[in-house]
Amino acid sequence: MNDPDEDTGKKVSTDVVDGQQRLLTVALFIIGIKERLVKLSDKQQLPASSIFNDVSLKFISKLRIKNELSIQQLQRNSVLVKQQLASFDIKQLEALAYFILKHCSVVFIQLSDLSEAFQFFDSQNARGKALEPYDLLKAYHLREMLHEPDLVNNKLISQWEFYARNDGQLKEVFDNYLYRIRQWIKHKPARYFSNDDIELFKGINPDNETSPPYFAIYRLSHHFTDNYNSDRVRKNDQKQLDYPFTLNQVILNGRRFFNYVDHYIELLNFVINKPELQKYFHLINSYDGRTRKGDKYTKNLFQAILLFYVDKFGCHHLEQAGKVCFLWAYKMRLDRKSVQLATMDNYAVTNDSLFTVIDNSLCSKDVRNYLQVPLTMCNATKMGEIEEFFIENGVLLK
Repeated sequence: MNDPDEDTGKKVSTDVVDGQQRLLTVALFIIGIKERLVKLSDKQQLPASSIFNDVSLKFISKLRIKNELSIQQLQRNSVLVKQQLASFDIKQLEALAYFILKHCSVVFIQLSDLSEAFQFFDSQNARGKALEPYDLLKAYHLREMLHEPDLVNNKLISQWEFYARNDGQLKEVFDNYLYRIRQWIKHKPARYFSNDDIELFKGINPDNETSPPYFAIYRLSHHFTDNYNSDRVRKNDQKQLDYPFTLNQVILNGRRFFNYVDHYIELLNFVINKPELQKYFHLINSYDGRTRKGDKYTKNLFQAILLFYVDKFGCHHLEQAGKVCFLWAYKMRLDRKSVQLATMDNYAVTNDSLFTVIDNSLCSKDVRNYLQVPLTMCNATKMGEIEEFFIENGVLLK
């Protein structure tokens, strides 16, 4: 929004840190009601409604939306609001307008420093009804991007919002993969990702000149990647260098955090669709007991360990490594009549866990030579071809 500065009188831009959705929703209803009242008054040849006479609506004209995704959603919601108001008569419209204007209030807190605004956002949303941890992380890392161009920020946030939709992958990837893998590597439990765990995804800003010595390798990688991609030679060779992320790395605050999340959403999709692994996914998606909750936990475990392997060793000997990961994950399922979330969690953090093996391995051969101690019997039911696969590979003795 553009408002005059109290001291200079010049127009300054005001950013809405928290409350954009509510502010825009109120604006859509006010505009919709006003347009509908004018239309009905003209149609019925009645005097114009006086409900808005003593109300200033200047704030609506000052709103400026830059994000393309927000603009599209705003246009869609505008249509929905007008459709809902189409059945209202003049009395109903005036009653709704009176309620909004006289009985609804907005708490307006203005801060001059954007960093303070994001800190205030974090502290306010830590009380009462808590936001999702992803919302708090978004606010935190946006605060670390004050020096970035608006074009960069808008692009990153648009991608984040795309993944955050109900049908997006943001929640799944954080809850089931990023959070759990980072914890399991440290032999720590990782059942539910909550606001208490967001420190796990806060690190150091790569532009911080006082960062400790261990961070030097991350800072060098950050600046080298940027310098390489911005070199004028890239206009000729059309090459781009990706930042060399690792799942258990120190988080780089700001832009790199959003890049980190994008990278692992894309890598998870890449791994799941690799042709060398489809035989295992066929087994997972075809046996009778696959829809049980415990079997879904087991599938999560399998995909998490695959993601960790590919993150460290790439696709080197992937089919063979995939077999090791599959046998290790589903051994947990065959060994038990039922699997709970705690079962998966405890299995992943044991000292001989495959997560520990991969974390300590220097080459993929160390993982591919992982010894699977055979089961003497299958305690699970409805395992179908998975049980047969275990017998064929000597991991279930019959």
